[in-house]
Amino acid sequence: MAEVDADLYEFLKRNETGLYRKNGEVLSYVLVDFDRLTQFVEVVGDGCFDESGVDVIMRNSYLAIELDSFIDGYGHYLSSYKNCFDEWEEYESEVLEMEKQCR
Repeated sequence: MAEVDADLYEFLKRNETGLYRKNGEVLSYVLVDFDRLTQFVEVVGDGCFDESGVDVIMRNSYLAIELDSFIDGYGHYLSSYKNCFDEWEEYESEVLEMEKQCR
């Protein structure tokens, strides 16, 4: 069975997520409304923001936060969270190939 962090998984299922390509990699993100930011920090832990920070794009009412460092930090694969992404099928083969190279 694929490993996931249950709290992160549930947070992603309740919020808008997405996948995109950047520099030959598939990356993931979650859109976090400002009023849910505290909940997101509780899920991932505030220590995640200490060392190198996290890539964020700020818009009028939400933050777009890249998820890859959180998922990698848990020692999990993006494919374990595939049910959190509506466009998973479009990116599946690329993600699985990337993960195979990391194993």
